Amino acid sequence: MPKSSLTLSSSVRYLKGVGPRKEKLLNSLGIHSVADLIFITPRTWENRRISKDFLGAQIEHRAFAVRILNTKEESRAHGRFVVFQAEAACDHPQAPRLSLLWIRRRSRFDVFGKLRLEIRPGAAVFIWGKIEPPRAGSAGNPEVSIEDYEILHQGLWPAGSPHWNRLAPVYSSTTGLAQRELRRWRFEALDLWRQARVWSWPQELRPLLPQGVNNAAWAYEKIHFPETLDEKSRARRSLAFWEMTLLGLAMEQRRQKLMAIKKNWPLTEAGSGSALFNRLLLGLGFSLTESQRRAIDEILQDMGRLNPMNRLLQGEVGSGKTLVALAALCHAVSAGYQCAFVAPTEILVFQHAMNFRRLLEPLGIRVGSLTSDTPAKEREEILEELAGGALLVVVGTHSLLEPEVSFQRLALIVIDEQHRFGVDQRSMLRRKTVTPDCLVLTATPIPRTLALALYGDLDVTTMEELPLGRTLAKIHLARSEQEAWTALQECLALGQQAFVVVPAIEDEDQGDNLTKVLIRLRQMLPGISIASVHGRMSGRDKEEALLTFHRAQAQVLAATTVIEVGIDVPRAAVMIVLSAERFGLATLHQLRGRVGRGESRGLCVLVPSSEALNHSRGPEGELLFTNGSIFQNGIASESIMRLRRFSGCRNGFDVGLLDLELRGPGDLLGKEQHGNFSIRHFDWSGDQDLIAPARGMAQAILSRDPSLGCEPALRHAVELRYGTNYAMNELS
Repeated sequence: MPKSSLTLSSSVRYLKGVGPRKEKLLNSLGIHSVADLIFITPRTWENRRISKDFLGAQIEHRAFAVRILNTKEESRAHGRFVVFQAEAACDHPQAPRLSLLWIRRRSRFDVFGKLRLEIRPGAAVFIWGKIEPPRAGSAGNPEVSIEDYEILHQGLWPAGSPHWNRLAPVYSSTTGLAQRELRRWRFEALDLWRQARVWSWPQELRPLLPQGVNNAAWAYEKIHFPETLDEKSRARRSLAFWEMTLLGLAMEQRRQKLMAIKKNWPLTEAGSGSALFNRLLLGLGFSLTESQRRAIDEILQDMGRLNPMNRLLQGEVGSGKTLVALAALCHAVSAGYQCAFVAPTEILVFQHAMNFRRLLEPLGIRVGSLTSDTPAKEREEILEELAGGALLVVVGTHSLLEPEVSFQRLALIVIDEQHRFGVDQRSMLRRKTVTPDCLVLTATPIPRTLALALYGDLDVTTMEELPLGRTLAKIHLARSEQEAWTALQECLALGQQAFVVVPAIEDEDQGDNLTKVLIRLRQMLPGISIASVHGRMSGRDKEEALLTFHRAQAQVLAATTVIEVGIDVPRAAVMIVLSAERFGLATLHQLRGRVGRGESRGLCVLVPSSEALNHSRGPEGELLFTNGSIFQNGIASESIMRLRRFSGCRNGFDVGLLDLELRGPGDLLGKEQHGNFSIRHFDWSGDQDLIAPARGMAQAILSRDPSLGCEPALRHAVELRYGTNYAMNELS
């Protein structure tokens, strides 16, 4: 294709130098069109500007313009590597001469053929590589291990080069694609980008831009090839604001679609639901916290409105979210409507069903449960009763999403641990009835400002208060496994119970597994009853193991993370997590919440694997996180640093923020929660000041143009990230 015919939507195959093989490699990186080259931005930058600043004591990457004086070749390291070496003159005041090294693995081919032709005495060369200053007392030249170079033909500097005398971008790549190619293709694509003049803010809305934020068109150009570090920073912030505004547009349009729907069964009389719930509370014999009261008021008000409720209830582990959800269930059931309570695991379904039956059946409300392990005859009866309206409350896993599950008067859907469910799954549930109320729960809370950004299509209720007398378990990051076993034995000596959690059931290459740990525990604790539970057990066997532990017929429960949520055993005081670095932060926080639900405060012992510990020792073999200092005298592994930071989290809000910082929103929200959730430039710890202005910009745009019909470029940008049906999503 002629260059003049290229557009941003053209396939990358038409770019110069992209054949079928490299097209496939680019596709594997998510690059299909010329525009994708612009949207997928650098992961870092190399400062390839020629500078004369001080050469530090550490090995650094630097760019130099040099003139070759002489060359030679030699072998090193028992002949496995060959070195092409050149001595070069440089005008750096501290390094008038440099030793340049090109190191290659020995091959039967001539690996230095091109170098011999280009790197000759008298040649002027741009070089880039690692430089090591001369050691103290040494008269030798600084050595530069060359990573890239370019010959200066006739001594002329390359004008407008994407590689030299600038901040040069470095992109995520794959074998077979060179950084020089990736830079050059971006350089060419930016010519088309500038001609297209896309993605500029409407003139009348530019006063709403925060200080230092510019158009996305300018920002995408400058993020690739910034002139200065400040320009790079402003480009990133501008793209962060752009992305957050697009998310705000998608969420607000979805919210407006939902608010335009009128539901068939508004529960306008809150009194009947409250009366039934008050009877339930009377049987429990304790009072609600202020956070619980406020949450129930907001939910019942939503249920009384003409529009469907779409509310997120976020709160700390153990803050009483399930009891708040029961208030909503009582309200709907009192009016004769059906409720579906959806949980991510069979064990959690079993736990909820057991608790709901204990609380609701004395009030005359029967509770059914449905999982993949439900016996065929029982399943058939439940399906018939749900379809006929005789069963008002059902607790289930993803099994409730199956086509044969139907309801007669489903008015309320409660989804527990909502990050386990994507938008598509919520949509499948909604389609089983007409305009139901939807309440989603999460125990990984985040500050309200961030919640408004991430859950923009939901109303948000936050519960920060724990029930009177309850505190979160203390976290201890163990130096060795023995510390965990000591804590376990002390716990059992006090008549308490304990969990031991491992990442795998059977042998794996790394980390602990349930089979080995059970053998170890039985050898170490003769006479102690030990139960076990894992995901491959049948539903009945899981229930039996949990009941054995719940009734204190077993003192220790060894398990995989199937017990992550929903387990409530007041006598359980210690949680031991082996190979702790292999668990997500939200999972670790949930496990922490399983203990300390009784009279004494719980203890959660995190034991890193031996591999993680071995990678985090100093020069004398000491563990780097044991002395209270910040990893002095050595380098700690990333996994240990993550566990150390988690150990300092005081509550679920700290954990949620740390998870956002380390992994972004995709894992927190679920992979399908908001389309592909293309938030690449927003810094979740440093850009929170952009959230409110971005929401304001989104609302201002939609107040002028609710369907974005007059802003096709903006609508196209939203659709690129969240799909063409983004505004309907759960509703279609």
